Amino acid sequence: SGRLQAIAEAELIRIAKVEGGQSYMGRAAQEAIQRGWTFAKKDGDDYLTLEYLLLGLGSGKDACAQALKDQGFKESEFRKAMAQFRQGQKAQTASAENSYQSLSKYAIDLNARAESGKLDPVIGRDDEIRRVLQILSRRTKNNPVLVGEPGVG
Repeated sequence: SGRLQAIAEAELIRIAKVEGGQSYMGRAAQEAIQRGWTFAKKDGDDYLTLEYLLLGLGSGKDACAQALKDQGFKESEFRKAMAQFRQGQKAQTASAENSYQSLSKYAIDLNARAESGKLDPVIGRDDEIRRVLQILSRRTKNNPVLVGEPGVG
């Protein structure tokens, strides 16, 4: 949320700045990662996944944990959501998070729909489509937006 972002930005401003040289992870970050590893190992995972890192961040006593708690983070509720999300799967490989099927749950595969003919045709936009493809194929991209005319709606 916007409030959580504001808290994070305020903490970043407050932190001492290091000029040049090697930068190192702070004590609070190391502890959060260690707590995440502890949770992951306890649950039978061989890798630290994002959900366990978030558990590690939220279970501390530092500013990050307090900000998460102020926004309603509760370990028990998060663990329930994790169980539902993971469906009993464990992180046994480095790419285990790819098998959670979150994309199929929260997104629509427009390529598959187009291949099966389930998308409505785009009429009268040939030039615009060519231009969008040209923009998207650049190394540095602009964000194309189609506005107005043919079939507006």
